[in-house]
Order: sequence, then structure tokens, then C-alpha cells
Amino acid sequence: MAKNNLKSLDINDTIGQITLTDGETSIDVPRLSMSKIIQIVKFIGTDGIRIYKQMRELLMDDELSTFDRIIAVIDELKEDQVIRVVAIILGVEDKEALKLDLNEVLDVLIILSENTNLDKTFTQVRTLAKAMFKVEIPDFQALMQERFPVAPEEEPQAEVSA
Repeated sequence: MAKNNLKSLDINDTIGQITLTDGETSIDVPRLSMSKIIQIVKFIGTDGIRIYKQMRELLMDDELSTFDRIIAVIDELKEDQVIRVVAIILGVEDKEALKLDLNEVLDVLIILSENTNLDKTFTQVRTLAKAMFKVEIPDFQALMQERFPVAPEEEPQAEVSA
């Protein structure tokens, strides 16, 4: 088998395209390059930790129900903090990303998740953490259940009309 030596990477930077709500304008959804991943990690590692420190008291307040804690945290978040990861993914300023509507943001995330093997990525991160740091990272669902257990009286009930 011949060995190929790459001098440069010729990688398609676009993994999909969405049409905006106006029906005429479309935007490319770029692949999640290492540059974007590093930007997201830096955001989470700096701003994310600051946000967590601010929100920790709300998250630990046992006088609030799980849903009240979540509502209080969401209420405290600034719009640009919430949209920052989407802005990084699209390579636009936060103010531009805030102009997208909910369906457009969801379309971006859907295209990204459909075209990125996130299961493989998460499995690789868990394997690497265990090999390098002897740390077992729980799966996401177990982590959420551990952090935000839903008490039987808090489970949402479907409304039934007669």
C-alpha cells in the first residue's frame, strides 16, 4: 500500500446549509474544526467556569425545586452567553447569531449532529480521560440524573381534557 504524505489538508469546510425563515437567504454550516473546538473549550473553560461560579449558589439551594433551580439559572444567564457556542460554530459575532430564530439555531445543531460522529467523540474523550488521568467520565444521561434528580412529585404530568 502506498504511503501518502500530506503537504496540506484539503478539507471541505461546509457540512450543510440551512435556509433562513425568510425562505430566500441561506447560510453554510461549517464543520467543527479544531480551531472551533478550541474556541468552544476556551469559552467553557473561562466564561463557563465564571458562569458556573455565579450559578453554583442557585444550583445548590435546597429550598428550590429542581425546576425552580433551572429557571433561576436560565434567568441569570445573559443572551450572548447562551448563544456564544452557536456563534463560534457559525463563525459569526454573538450579535449576528442572536438574530437567528429558534428553528434556524436548531437546524444548525441538527446539521452539526447529523454530520459529526458525536458518540465516537464522547467515547474517545471518556477513553482518553481514563487512560491519561484514571478518571471515569459518566455518560451524559447518568450525569444529568445524578446532578438533577427528578422527584416523583416533580415529574411533569400530561394535561387531559374531557
